[in-house]
Amino acid sequence: MKNIYCPKCGNEMKNKNNELICESGKMHLSKIIEKELLRRFIYECYPISEKIHEKGHKWYCPGCGVPLKKDLSCNLCSKSIADLKYQLVEFHPHE
Repeated sequence: MKNIYCPKCGNEMKNKNNELICESGKMHLSKIIEKELLRRFIYECYPISEKIHEKGHKWYCPGCGVPLKKDLSCNLCSKSIADLKYQLVEFHPHE
């Protein structure tokens, strides 16, 4: 399976016991958000060879791993997580 990246820090998420986890942020995804991110990003994004981490960015594309624009859409794949922001903020704490 193609890599999926944490929407909060841009690090690669790991599959542990059939659950996507951001190890660095100690964040587990709910099955609903995991299913939606996989559906939306896993098949149609094209990750760049070198990830770009810019200071001050809060959100990253789960499919490409690059910082998102202010409207929470990706410059590379044009996909967005704007409609998932509330669930990610309220129910998915990240260190």
